Amino acid sequence: MMEDMDKREVAEIKLGEGEEIKVEVERHPLGWWSIVLRSAAAMVVIVALWVVMIVSESGFLPLDNSTKSLVSLIAVVLLVLTLVVSWVATTIYKNNLLVITNKKVIQQTSVSLFDKSVQTIDLPAIEDVSFKKRGILQNLLDYGSIRLSTVGDETTYQFSFVRDPEGQVQEIVGVVHAAKEKSGKSSGRDEGAKEA
Repeated sequence: MMEDMDKREVAEIKLGEGEEIKVEVERHPLGWWSIVLRSAAAMVVIVALWVVMIVSESGFLPLDNSTKSLVSLIAVVLLVLTLVVSWVATTIYKNNLLVITNKKVIQQTSVSLFDKSVQTIDLPAIEDVSFKKRGILQNLLDYGSIRLSTVGDETTYQFSFVRDPEGQVQEIVGVVHAAKEKSGKSSGRDEGAKEA
């Protein structure tokens, strides 16, 4: 799996000489499922309204055939539009990445199909790595958010819908410590803390 990840990431995020991916922060499938379920709910509402207006003989509005055709066309357009919006939302969700290499942290953020930004920070500049789980659902389904803070300019990287945030934070902390030891820089803060 790591080899496939390296090949995919090399195409999307340029890795430097001798740089290899150590951790790709995994997203929880609930983020994707929330997109799918919302789209399915919208489609059910559209179809239900269409059935009530068109199929039901006694419908709440008496419609002639040309009006029924127009309502059917609008329903089809809305269904297709719902599918397109669902595809776009899924693509954007999957294009948001947080990758930790042996040298740096790379966060790729997409807010639309045509708006992408990539931020990078060297691992020794990471001061704090923490995670947060809020509420019953996040604790039951074991997902939350990860936060990385940097020294100096106080830049913060946040990544949500993370699967097993505690375990992934521990992996990140290990990579950060190894990079700091290699560079001879260590932090006095306790990394890997759980946020209150």
